[in-house]
Amino acid sequence: MEEAKEDGRRHNRGTIGNRGGRKKGAKINPAGQRPGHQIRAYADEWGIIQDFAKLVKKDPALCQKYVISLKKEIQENQ
Repeated sequence: MEEAKEDGRRHNRGTIGNRGGRKKGAKINPAGQRPGHQIRAYADEWGIIQDFAKLVKKDPALCQKYVISLKKEIQENQ
């Protein structure tokens, strides 16, 4: 069976002015990337989620405090 010919995308060296891919030996930093998550929500719920996500990106510690206090309040009211 004949071996498949590589199309060059995987080991792209690029041109002189535009080197393809990352530099040889460069480490990928997973801490700099946020993983994707999926969530199902109705339109009104989604608006709240989007607003909260924006706030979390600005001040995560403050949002964590409010989440803890909201959880306590909801548990007390049940």
